[in-house]
Amino acid sequence: MVESINWIPFTGLFKKFNKINNRQFAKSILRAVKQLGFKDYILFNDNEVFKAFYLKDFLKPLLSIYYSRDNIVGVKYWKKHGEQLEPELIAKSDLCLANSDYLKNYCKKYNPHSFKVGQGCDFTFSPTKTYRRNPKWR
Repeated sequence: MVESINWIPFTGLFKKFNKINNRQFAKSILRAVKQLGFKDYILFNDNEVFKAFYLKDFLKPLLSIYYSRDNIVGVKYWKKHGEQLEPELIAKSDLCLANSDYLKNYCKKYNPHSFKVGQGCDFTFSPTKTYRRNPKWR
């Protein structure tokens, strides 16, 4: 369980309390990792700036990936501390993936290992055509 701390007005103080939250979060992840018997794993962070800011440090994954799928600092809640923390998180990630050119370019300012992967949707796929082609699905 992590504490709600975004109300803290100063980023430096926020970072201290956020580190405590991240340590708690990492401990619960490590318990699950041990229980599941994972030896090597990849940290895939889907646009979580606060709760995952120190996870690379605490979890020691083989690879840490930051996935930027939204311009979160455009939202008041994330902007407060995110404008400073997100670039730091992007910089310390091993790899950054983004779903648009805009976000890829944003990430690339802080991490040269930034790439666009797109939205992950195939708009040409038609379940109706697939259904008709495969008699097992009738």
